[in-house]
Amino acid sequence: MVEIKNLKFQPLTLHLANSKRSVHLPSRGTAEIEEGEVSQEIRRAAERGFVALREAKTTTPTERS
Repeated sequence: MVEIKNLKFQPLTLHLANSKRSVHLPSRGTAEIEEGEVSQEIRRAAERGFVALREAKTTTPTERS
């Protein structure tokens, strides 16, 4: 999973790769998507400083005895 963070103070809508879906990021908001869904548009937005990409911190539930 990849976490996308909007670094702008305005909402952004970005298209996902290989799909007709898009991700809407509110002002300074975040979203998690699959690594294969990161499109060229999202990569260019990261290069230009509009969004930040990083590996999502997935929390797995711990089993209790």
